[in-house]
Amino acid sequence: MKDLIKDASLLSSPIVSLEDCLHIIEVKKHKIKDSNVPTYLSEVLTKLPNGLIHKDETGMGATTLELETLRNSIIVEPIKITASSKAHSHSLKTGNKVLYVGSETKYHPKPTSANDIKTYLSDPRIPIKKIIVVADSLPKVINAIGKDVFKDFFLLLDEIDSFQLDSSFRRSMEKCIDLYKKFDKDKRAMVSATLIDFSDKELQSETKTVITYETKTNRQIEIIKSQTKELLGNIIDTISSIHSLYPNEKILVAFNSVKGNVSLAENLKSSGVFKDGDIKILCSKNSKEKAGIYYHELDSDILPGKINFITSAYFTGFDINERYHLISVSANKINSHSLSDNRLKQIAGRCRNPNGLISETIIHDIANFKDDYEHPTLESILKTAETELKTLECINNHFKKIPALNNLRQNVSDQIVSVLEKGGVSFVRKNIQTQEPEISYLNIDAFLENANTKYNIYKEYPLLSDLLSKQGHVVKSIQKNSSTLVQLVNTEEVEKEKKTLTVIQILKNNLTHKLLIELVKSDKLNSFQKKIVSTYIDYYEYIDRDILLNELETRAKKNDSRALNNFKLSAHFCISAPGDLYKSRMNKYFPIGSKLTSAEILQRLNFVFVECHITKKIDKETSAVKFLKSHFKCTKDRLDKKFTIKNTNPLKLKIIKVKNEIEDTEAKEKEKLEFLLKQG
Repeated sequence: MKDLIKDASLLSSPIVSLEDCLHIIEVKKHKIKDSNVPTYLSEVLTKLPNGLIHKDETGMGATTLELETLRNSIIVEPIKITASSKAHSHSLKTGNKVLYVGSETKYHPKPTSANDIKTYLSDPRIPIKKIIVVADSLPKVINAIGKDVFKDFFLLLDEIDSFQLDSSFRRSMEKCIDLYKKFDKDKRAMVSATLIDFSDKELQSETKTVITYETKTNRQIEIIKSQTKELLGNIIDTISSIHSLYPNEKILVAFNSVKGNVSLAENLKSSGVFKDGDIKILCSKNSKEKAGIYYHELDSDILPGKINFITSAYFTGFDINERYHLISVSANKINSHSLSDNRLKQIAGRCRNPNGLISETIIHDIANFKDDYEHPTLESILKTAETELKTLECINNHFKKIPALNNLRQNVSDQIVSVLEKGGVSFVRKNIQTQEPEISYLNIDAFLENANTKYNIYKEYPLLSDLLSKQGHVVKSIQKNSSTLVQLVNTEEVEKEKKTLTVIQILKNNLTHKLLIELVKSDKLNSFQKKIVSTYIDYYEYIDRDILLNELETRAKKNDSRALNNFKLSAHFCISAPGDLYKSRMNKYFPIGSKLTSAEILQRLNFVFVECHITKKIDKETSAVKFLKSHFKCTKDRLDKKFTIKNTNPLKLKIIKVKNEIEDTEAKEKEKLEFLLKQG
């Protein structure tokens, strides 16, 4: 360990080593006395040690040290702006190109291809290769380099706690850990200012190095204790109070709820104090539509708005080099909204201005536990994980024996895992190589951290303030009530309605068939809007356009995607040619005027599917009746419970014409019908 020291004068005490598995390095907080610029690791160490590195504070410069170390390195960052900006700034600073691999950013407007990686690796002008990559793209880099990567490169995973906590919704995080294990122990490291214990025994055995300053950075924190129902109101009150006192200073709100952030943004905008452009929501690209007009991707180290909301995608891994007021929100009725003291530390650490935050406020409610609540332990979770794993292995082993079931094996396993995920207790995953189930240790880490956070920090109001005070922070804790009402906005519904109205307005212009096709192929519409246009293309020649557009608008606005799918099924049946096989079979088994029980409807529908060589099968009588009603107008007799078939136009569509003949080949028609039936 001593051979890593570059400048021993910057150590405040000798290195402490315990049995070669734990090393403690204490560093002087400031290189120059009375300076507010901290000592950086690149001034103290020649290179990062391997294994787990717990830097006691954010901003100590671990990745900078790795970029300056004379060895080939791959550095993995949790978000792309961090990866891109670090690659860009270090390249400019040193003149040695650092390769960024990830999706487009302000600094890297074009994605990096596998050929780009190979060109970089073979460039003789760059003797030491440095690659900074987002977690999702690490496999791409490994594959491009080839098997030599494991002996020629050092792998560093930055902000490793975010890999653990985000693993349940970012599968790439676990893939990174799988690849990390393939590197020799002396060629890999994981670093964080807020390390979380690993449940994975292999990672537990990693050498651990703690790097700490001799004096801690103590924050001044105001804690607002809130009732759950008044939480959003207290956030608005706090924002309004700060803005009233400091109108020219920026505010950052850390709240892991896009829906909550949009609701807060709408409330602030309705006050007339803020405009659309003043408020930004920084969240993952997957939540772009939910965030709507407020969505923004961070593309610099300056906050983009007057009021900035961030979700967990931005809790770690990015730097802001200006001062601002920070409001962190822990809403403890939902696991993903709770903030541990480690998360609070990471969020506060995003401010890299030497003078620190202007102010820090934490607003939180408490978690309610039932009297019979049993707090989970690592042992109990591992036992649950073993049970889940044995269940999946049992299904796989039995299904493999029967060819007809073997094809369904993966689908059944995926559905079980999906159910477990929805219940918040999924501790299994697929191995990236074998595709066989195995224990998901990162999911276990995240589950246990969330459970411990709610129980140890938010079970009672004083717990958080007591904990932060013990850590040396100056804490002021107050109880606040708020009369401010914040109406929750259904962001998905609002955005869906906007997208629907936009595309319907375009279609009202009676575009030619050629322009409609070009519209579907263009990038002007999202996939949902393209589905509306494609449906219009299929039926505008056969159904009155005004009625068709009205139906499309009404059904597309609904939350249930089946509304539009069922319309397509009904419309397709209405306009099909009389000689169409499916239409003739349906008319044969369900003649107008016939009276049938739900059991008879179920039986006859499955006869139709068999005779038309269609793989669809309906198992329930209620499902069969619903399906039939998408084809025929039916009425039910209250006495005998039978359904009478009235006509073949249940939606009362104004049909301009029907197809004169089966216009597609039989195979294509069958394929199209199969698709419609599966959707319906």
